[in-house]
Amino acid sequence: MHWYHHFTVLLFCWYALKNRYGAGLTFMLINSGVHAIMYLYYFFSELDIPLKWAALPITIIQILQMVAGIALNVTWVRWVYSEGKQCSNDNPPLIISAACIIYGTYLYLFSEYFYKRYVAKVNKQK
Repeated sequence: MHWYHHFTVLLFCWYALKNRYGAGLTFMLINSGVHAIMYLYYFFSELDIPLKWAALPITIIQILQMVAGIALNVTWVRWVYSEGKQCSNDNPPLIISAACIIYGTYLYLFSEYFYKRYVAKVNKQK
């Protein structure tokens, strides 16, 4: 999941920048906030200050990030196609499709991780 996520983010960001995808800035801001929280958790772990209680909320925040990404993309689609707003992107259908596919696969992968790490593990212990 880690390699897939970062490889596809890199490709998508290059494409979004090249083709002036306006929603990309919002995605970037949300992603930066989530990563700041996540890397603070890793920082404390490296200092041998375990914050085991924080792992579950961080995973939930990551899942919410993917939901927000999909919701923002749907909103952008509505603005462009339903309300006739001017689109600065060179190829809206391609960038919209790419964003939906990427955020959809991330949502699936993070949800699967959540299930295996927190739900299935608890059920096995019972």
